Amino acid sequence: MRHRRARSERLAISLTPSVPPSIDLWYCPEAAVDGSLLAQYRQLLTPGELERMQQLRGAALQRRYLLTRALQRTVLSRYLPLAPAMWRFSFNACGKPQITDALFERYPAARALSFNLAHTEGMILMGVMQGGQVGVDIELARNDFAVDDIAAAFFAASERTALANLPEAERRRRFYCCWTLKEAFLKACGCGLSRPLSLCAFDFPDAQTIGFIVDPAMSRSAECNFDADETAASKPALQFWQIPLAGAYIVSICAVSAPSAPHGLTLREMIPLASECVVAIKEVASSASSASSVFSASSTLQAR
Repeated sequence: MRHRRARSERLAISLTPSVPPSIDLWYCPEAAVDGSLLAQYRQLLTPGELERMQQLRGAALQRRYLLTRALQRTVLSRYLPLAPAMWRFSFNACGKPQITDALFERYPAARALSFNLAHTEGMILMGVMQGGQVGVDIELARNDFAVDDIAAAFFAASERTALANLPEAERRRRFYCCWTLKEAFLKACGCGLSRPLSLCAFDFPDAQTIGFIVDPAMSRSAECNFDADETAASKPALQFWQIPLAGAYIVSICAVSAPSAPHGLTLREMIPLASECVVAIKEVASSASSASSVFSASSTLQAR
């Protein structure tokens, strides 16, 4: 079920009703964006962003970059009374975008906001969390991708074994389920693909449950905000979700936060500067919201 805002309602800044520790997912189908909006989107970007867009090869990549930046700015203006064009961003050493420190002086509440972006063919996704760190990933489950070769190079031994025992069609989907969870986790930790994908492993005891283990070596990075050392005095809570989107897309979400009650998920479709609507989540798999028994010795996660 969808509840759509009229254009006139949306144009006035209206803060999203979600409260901590909920996680909001916002997605934009590229095909739904009318070309007449692109000029307005360009006005939201900084000169530096426009320059980076022009450096991309091909109109399709430039358009996706523009839509991603427009979604990022428009969504964040649903959390603080700041016009979309006024947001400023910096990047950590691993390239993860974050709100620049200069905005924190004027808007202290911005310190509690964590956001993450992902995109794939035809779809852009953004996750927003208050009071923790969020990572998201989205992939279009394609039939022409060499999943076995990629899994052999980047997956943990337990994952490769599980994949080998599945029929081909199910194996392909399971690959995308694992891959997006890994990316969401690494992005929530702030280190992205600077850390090996094999340092975390996932399994699926049933259709609604995500199991995971994390190698303590995961936290051996200056940019990693997650301490995977099982001897740490206070370990962060991890929680994962996975949902299907628009048929062929797989979306994964990871939250890193202090131990707390399970987070809620809200899904919205947004066409920046045009419309937005709440979309019901009909299927979801999730992990337990717990900081215990999620860590593993390195030998369990050996990549080869």
